[in-house]
Amino acid sequence: MIESLERKSTPVSRLDKLDFGSVIRMQQHLYERALQRTDECRLSTRVIAYDATTDEGFGCDPAFPVYPAAVGARVHALPLEQQARLTRILFAMEKQNVAQNEMITLTWNTHCAIRAFGLFTEEYWVQHRETLDEYDHIYGFELLARKLLGAGLSAAELTRKNRFRDFTFKTLDPILQSPRAVPSLYFTLRFVANVFLKMVEGFCFDPRRTDLTYSEPLRAINQAHHDDEARHFTSSWAYGRQLFTSIADPTERELVRAIITLYLSLHIRALAIGGHLVRTGLESLLFAVETGALPALDLSREEIVAAYASHCSFVDLGPSRRRESFRWAASQFRKLESSLGIEPRDYALDQLRPENQAVLDRIRVAILANGSGPDDDLPFEPCYQVYQAMLGEA
Repeated sequence: MIESLERKSTPVSRLDKLDFGSVIRMQQHLYERALQRTDECRLSTRVIAYDATTDEGFGCDPAFPVYPAAVGARVHALPLEQQARLTRILFAMEKQNVAQNEMITLTWNTHCAIRAFGLFTEEYWVQHRETLDEYDHIYGFELLARKLLGAGLSAAELTRKNRFRDFTFKTLDPILQSPRAVPSLYFTLRFVANVFLKMVEGFCFDPRRTDLTYSEPLRAINQAHHDDEARHFTSSWAYGRQLFTSIADPTERELVRAIITLYLSLHIRALAIGGHLVRTGLESLLFAVETGALPALDLSREEIVAAYASHCSFVDLGPSRRRESFRWAASQFRKLESSLGIEPRDYALDQLRPENQAVLDRIRVAILANGSGPDDDLPFEPCYQVYQAMLGEA
């Protein structure tokens, strides 16, 4: 299991050096300031003002999404007008996915904060305010989906996305006795999910593309969400790290670490072939073809699905804005590895106590049943090597 490969240490940011109490005080200050800035539009306010019928701009850099080679060649040969239309659809699809995930956090943010810290504590109030952000985001993105896609959020899709957390936390509740064990897992998994979100939002509009006319309303909506999520991202990391170190029972700590390692391994596999950008690209293309938005594409639904079903190529690491986003995401995963002492050999997950191994195997089945993508069957070793190449370790 690639244990012979060397790894570089990950630089620690000034923020990561702050103690947990300092992070909580900083977050409280940032939320107070944000809530009192009446001159800054909330995300939903921006979406309400958005007129999709007059927007002809690009919803992202068209070179940013990841497509199978044959499909990508057709997409990039489209007339600019149709490329712009596809990027607006992709923008709405991505934000629709974000809203679904944020609906899950409505349940767990305050639930885990109360379990770990108690009601109306400083730690609770940070999560309460983050949850208020989520309500605004969900409404805004649901409305955006109706404006650009003609339909809002899907209950079936929410159930699919929530299946892993719902199963895992219900499975662990009677097993883990520490009041901080499940919360530590929740916030750490939230951090990993936040990484994929931020790698898209932080890099999808390439300011160097002076040959494109971006949609200014969509770029402003993206930035508004990105600014809010910067605070959530900080909390995910700080809460997860603090709570994990406070799990006293070594058996419980081993199980939580193993589940995090399993979850991270799936995200490293996904990162190697394109991450969220693959699934959202497929969803966007299918929607665009079915609605007649891309008459020049000349690909049927069946041809697109077949191309994605056989897609197992590793993401292009040539110089590009996309490469920058993947390198950033990889650096965050490495930070988590370093924090938990996860070495390449640990991904085999074959050195656990028997009782923990049994629980992990049940959860592993639940994750794979979640339909997370074709990357599930990829061998881990070559995916990890691509991940190392993103970090400059190849």
